[in-house]
Amino acid sequence: MRFSAFLILAVLLAARCASAQPILVELFSSQNCTACPSAHETLGQVHTQRDDVLVLTWSVDYWDYLGEPDPMAMDMSTERQAAYADRFGLKGPYTPQSVYNGAGQCPGNRPSQVARHLAAAQAAAETQRQEGAAIGRIAFEDTPGGVSISVPAGLASDVHLVEFQRDGDNGTALVHPVTGFQTLTQLPFGGAVSATPACASGCVVLVQAPGHGAVYAAHRVN
Repeated sequence: MRFSAFLILAVLLAARCASAQPILVELFSSQNCTACPSAHETLGQVHTQRDDVLVLTWSVDYWDYLGEPDPMAMDMSTERQAAYADRFGLKGPYTPQSVYNGAGQCPGNRPSQVARHLAAAQAAAETQRQEGAAIGRIAFEDTPGGVSISVPAGLASDVHLVEFQRDGDNGTALVHPVTGFQTLTQLPFGGAVSATPACASGCVVLVQAPGHGAVYAAHRVN
């Protein structure tokens, strides 16, 4: 436990000021997964102490046969994780899996691996910024009740809306449990789209490469 705590502290202290776009960490878990509570604790610490990281917890349903059905589980969570498993070349989905900007993955209950993937995601974002990559020109503008998204020409992307429960809106140890998901539009050549979501708690817009590729940007809707 001391070693794990040291690793988490190291990655927290290494974090600099919040970037323009947060690092998106997606945790796939189940209440019937015995290893998941430690993943919730690990990513809970990251969520509490780093404002440049956005954690979303997707509850899957394929472990429901082991106990009571997970009340937070959704088909869309299982489908999203299965798509990631295919893309990463894994034998299959597992819990607790954590995915970083759609570009890397590791068990969410392994603090040392979590730290490495957060550092890698931060380094990749800095490199893209310095090189003036197209994804750095994705723009969000908050509008009354919604948001406008602009994607540079030539950058193929899918624009998703994820609904989640904010801190204090759920009585669980989950960080931002996902409650809804929809694809707002597909932009094969870049472009712009506006949305006025009616979110019961929290919402985030994701701009992601087609086919569950890299997550280019994430923006919380006010």
